[in-house]
Amino acid sequence: MTVQSISRTLELRSLAAASREYLEKANEELPLPDGDEGMAIFARIENDFFYLPEARFPTNKSGHFAKTAPDGLYKAGGGCFIKSKYGTLVVSDERGGGLGVEWYKYWPVGLAKHSDGEDLMKGVRREFDEEVLIYSLDHKPRRQFVPKGAMKKTECEALGFKIDEAVEFGEMIPYRFFINEVEKAYELHAQWDISGLNVPYSAHYDEDMWFRGGRPGIPVVALNSQGLLTGFFSGQQGFIRPPPVANLHPSVADFLGRPAPIKKAA
Repeated sequence: MTVQSISRTLELRSLAAASREYLEKANEELPLPDGDEGMAIFARIENDFFYLPEARFPTNKSGHFAKTAPDGLYKAGGGCFIKSKYGTLVVSDERGGGLGVEWYKYWPVGLAKHSDGEDLMKGVRREFDEEVLIYSLDHKPRRQFVPKGAMKKTECEALGFKIDEAVEFGEMIPYRFFINEVEKAYELHAQWDISGLNVPYSAHYDEDMWFRGGRPGIPVVALNSQGLLTGFFSGQQGFIRPPPVANLHPSVADFLGRPAPIKKAA
């Protein structure tokens, strides 16, 4: 199912007093850092959401917004759920949207910029192009797999290899809006299904800017329908399923005070 991602707009003067005053105060007291156009902010009126182009809220105050925004105001964002034969692909996030929690988040995902407010799919596509690299383990030729229309890359600088060609596989389709009350976010979710990709491949989180500088180095992992980890992608090794807890190297078992593994019969 596809959804319409073009947003209706609303002026600040049309908001309830608490929301209007909160955003007007933010415009005055929270200046935008250099290079930051701010987050896209939305208002909920009954069951409808409206983009507020007059609202300017710094991206680095996302956590502050989640904790302090009055009812009816939401930052905007979204991303893509990548469905694979191993499970749904996610990455760990120790920041938890600035709320001090740790969780797995869908991948790719990000906040919508102010200029994305009238079409949230713009931000979803940008996050996908920035973060996602699905590539063949067969390097003759080395292929990148992308949904129709996504950006093609020429190399994976972090892992040190060139990409010879891009192969389009399926489409990235917007399928729902989600009201994320925990982070006070109005999210557009897209989906890309690569469960039919039957060649050896790996997945790499290719973000080149990180909040502590440099690259994140966070592995992409897969979750089953119960939210349990099925394995993770490791560079050019591809997908790795974790061994059962009982299968420990003899030295590791001894150090942890666990029974030694049982030797398999020849």
